[in-house]
Amino acid sequence: MRELAPADIELFREWLSREAGLKGEDYRDAFLARRIQPRIEAHGFTSVGGYLKALKAWPSEREMLLSRVLVPTTEFMRNPEVWASLGRLLMEAPFRDPLRIASAPCSTGEEAFSAAILMEELNRKGTVVAADRSPRALARLAEARYPERALEKLDKNLVWRYFKTENGWATPVQRVRRKVFPLLWDIGNGIPGSGFHAVLVRNLFIYLTQEAQERVIKAAGTTLEPGGFLVLGRVERMPQGLPGWEKADGECRIYRWKGGIR
Repeated sequence: MRELAPADIELFREWLSREAGLKGEDYRDAFLARRIQPRIEAHGFTSVGGYLKALKAWPSEREMLLSRVLVPTTEFMRNPEVWASLGRLLMEAPFRDPLRIASAPCSTGEEAFSAAILMEELNRKGTVVAADRSPRALARLAEARYPERALEKLDKNLVWRYFKTENGWATPVQRVRRKVFPLLWDIGNGIPGSGFHAVLVRNLFIYLTQEAQERVIKAAGTTLEPGGFLVLGRVERMPQGLPGWEKADGECRIYRWKGGIR
């Protein structure tokens, strides 16, 4: 199949908006093309329009396509150096308990539970709001049951302290689970709640246009306490020139909200 034209991508954007309630305009062209073209070719279609029409009678393929767009990829304590830095920054900041952290989008919950484990390691009380627009992902989070192989990269002491394992499955202990509150929410509508001390928006910006990135950053500023932290993915950077922000740890992509006009 030929490379997708801008008109093909726009057709896909319209479908995402109409059928899935997603803001297709927020996603980069190259990202959308990488998500849809392999599915079209795998099933022998010659056009985007023909493939999208077929999805009306093909719910399993529709769900597969949406899962590729929503990118439900996460893991426990991904990039341990980032968590170590965030923990140090939270302890140095003049924040009183309870701490409030948001993970959005949280996917199936590994990052949200990692934030709860971080609080335990810091001996701090607090809650983690785990927001995602996918009911299926939140159901996985609520079940809190993960393949034991998901812990392979995790420090063994953390596994011992914070997980129960049985028959190839791992479950966070109750004191970790009690800190995490799942919420059905689309980050395209902002970040739910206020008074957060840290907002985790990791590995999302690589898929978004700069305009969409700036909206997310502005939303983070409206929900963070002055001095609170925004954490991006290791390969992501905050667009330059946005007021109210400073680097807290440039290497780990952690930014501090200085406060100001919201």
